[in-house]
Amino acid sequence: MITKTIIPIHKKALSFANLTKSFLQEGNYQRAKRCLNYADRLLCKGSKEVKNSISNVDVFSLSIFMETHSLNVDEFFPQHLKEEYIKQINASGL
Repeated sequence: MITKTIIPIHKKALSFANLTKSFLQEGNYQRAKRCLNYADRLLCKGSKEVKNSISNVDVFSLSIFMETHSLNVDEFFPQHLKEEYIKQINASGL
C-alpha cells in the first residue's frame, strides 16, 4: 500500500518563498518575478487557507528579505502581493 505524505500548505509556502529568495540572491530576477506572479495568482484565486499562507509566509518573509537586501518591493511585487504588503505595513504601525 502506498501512503501519501501530506505537507501542510504553510510549509509549501515557506519552501516556495525560499526558492524565490534563492533566485533573488542569484540575481535571477526573471525567475523570481515568475515565482512572484504565481504567488500573486494564488493570492487571488486560491482557497482561504492558501491565501492566508501566501499572505503570512510569502509576503511577510519575502518583503523582509527584499528590504534587508536593498531590493525594491514595488519593482518586484505584482499588484495583489503589493496590496497585501501595504496592508501589513499599515497594520504594524510603521
